[in-house]
Amino acid sequence: MRSFISSSERVELWVVLSLLGVLAVAEIGMRIVGPSMSTELRNIRNIHADAAKLAAQPGTKILVLGNSLALDDVRLPQLQGALPKGKEAPSLDVVAFHGAGFRELYWLFRTYFLDAGIRPDMLVMTTNTNTTRSDELRIPRMASLFRGRPFLEFATTELHGIEEWGCFLHSLAFESYASGGRIRVLALSRLVPSYTEGMTKVKDMRKNARSHAQPDWGFQPITRMFEALAEWRIRTVVVYMPTTETTEIPPSVVALASRTGVTMVDHSRVPGLGPDDFKDFAHLNEGGARKFSAILGASLASLLLKGNAHPGQP
Repeated sequence: MRSFISSSERVELWVVLSLLGVLAVAEIGMRIVGPSMSTELRNIRNIHADAAKLAAQPGTKILVLGNSLALDDVRLPQLQGALPKGKEAPSLDVVAFHGAGFRELYWLFRTYFLDAGIRPDMLVMTTNTNTTRSDELRIPRMASLFRGRPFLEFATTELHGIEEWGCFLHSLAFESYASGGRIRVLALSRLVPSYTEGMTKVKDMRKNARSHAQPDWGFQPITRMFEALAEWRIRTVVVYMPTTETTEIPPSVVALASRTGVTMVDHSRVPGLGPDDFKDFAHLNEGGARKFSAILGASLASLLLKGNAHPGQP
C-alpha cells in the first residue's frame, strides 16, 4: 500500500511527537516541583488556603487585592501596627500578582472568595492611573489561576479570537509554565503553527483598539469591578498609590466610585515620602514601603471607625 507521508514528513512528525513527549514529561515534573521554583505559582496554589484562613479569623476581615503596587508598597507588620489593637484588631491578608489588572482581579476575587462563600468586611485595592486604565489580561496566568475550575463564562466573556482561545487552551494544558512562561512560550512557538504571530496580532489589535477608542474605553474593567462589588455589597476602598509623577484620579473614576459606593483614597503624593523612598517612579523600596504601610494603616483605621456597612446596606 502506497504511503501518503513522505520520508521528510515522517521525520518532522517524529520530531514533533518527540517534543510533545518531552514537554509532557517536563510538565509532570513541573507540576510536582513548580511551586518550589516559582514564587508566583506558589502564591497561586496558596490562595485557597489563605482565603480560608482569613475567613476563619475573628473580627473584621480586610483583604488587600492588587498588583506589584501591593507587593512592593505594602508591609503587613507596619500596616497592622497602625490598625486598632486588642479585640478590635482586624485580620489582614494580601493577594497580589505582578501586572494584575482589574480584569484579572475581578475573576480572582469571584473564584477564590465569593464562589467559596468568603466575604471580607473590607476590600482594599491598590492602583494608579496606569493600572486604572489597563485592559491587560495575562491569559497564561489566568489558566493557572483557574486550575480545572469551570472556565466557560470566563472564556466566552474575556477571550476574543482564535489566537486568545488557543493561548488559553494551551496554557491550561501546560499550566505549570504560566509563571514566567519562557519555556512554555518557546515550546508552543515551535509546536503550534503561527502561535507567536497570533499573539502578536492580538497585542496589535488591542493597541489599535485603544488608540481609536472613546476616552473612557479603558475604564471598562474597573467599571465592571466596581459595579459588581456594589451588587455584592462588599465595602471597597481603592487606594491610589504613591508615585513620583504628577497625577490625579481620573474624573470618570471619581464619578464611578461615587455611583457605586467605592471609597477613593488618594495617596499618590504622600508627605514624608521622597525620591530616596522609591526604586522607580511607581514602586517604593523597602524603607519607603514601611513608611507608607503605616500611613495606609492609619487611613484604613479612620475608615473602620466610620462603620463597616456598604453604602445602601442596612
